[in-house]
Amino acid sequence: MAKGAAGRPRHTVGAARPVSERRRCYFGAPGDIRSGRDFTTRVLDEWGRPGGEERRADMLLVVSELLSNALLHGGSPIELTLVRDGPSARVEVFDGGPGSPAPREPLEAANRPGGRGLHIVDRLSTGWGVVPHHRGKTVWADLSLAGQDGPDSEEHH
Repeated sequence: MAKGAAGRPRHTVGAARPVSERRRCYFGAPGDIRSGRDFTTRVLDEWGRPGGEERRADMLLVVSELLSNALLHGGSPIELTLVRDGPSARVEVFDGGPGSPAPREPLEAANRPGGRGLHIVDRLSTGWGVVPHHRGKTVWADLSLAGQDGPDSEEHH
């Protein structure tokens, strides 16, 4: 299940640091996942490509998985929000659908396509969870932007 608590604060408390937030809405059109990945790539470029290629690939995969789930199981509109808070980023995907997503058990998903997305999100994130709303939910995942081949890694030496 989720590594983090659903009610965990979005941003760190303490020393002030710049927080950057970007949003996009999707309505279930063909190409929404590609558009979400392209949007994420542009935002990471704006942020100076923190974490290098490895973290970029992780974030793109998490965005793809969360958007896919929202498009398949949620209701539109779907909103993708990317938040950078220092050395970490949060991916949030809101959809208007009911329920609370949970990873399928491996045996349950063994002979069926799909069902592995939240396991991937769990593996790549430092925490993830679901926040229910009156109408819909937000699924979020936190990722470290610290990497070995990006500009941020040089600052840590």
